Amino acid sequence: MTRNIKRLEQMGLIKRVTGKDHRKNIVELTSQALKQYPIWEQAANQLEEELLKELSKQKHDIVENITKNLIRKFKYRENK
Repeated sequence: MTRNIKRLEQMGLIKRVTGKDHRKNIVELTSQALKQYPIWEQAANQLEEELLKELSKQKHDIVENITKNLIRKFKYRENK
């Protein structure tokens, strides 16, 4: 993970900010990354559409439900 963060930082896409608790670092997108974000989002949406188009409605609903649960759990952990 650290290697990926360093690489993104060297590319000018993220910056690290020390949190209130100096043991934590917050990773933020730079203005350069924010400009590119819509392109990344579109590519991710196209990939998702391509991957899910072959699934039945039932399987699509299962994948969507699992994804929502994972996001909810991640947000819960983030707010602890």
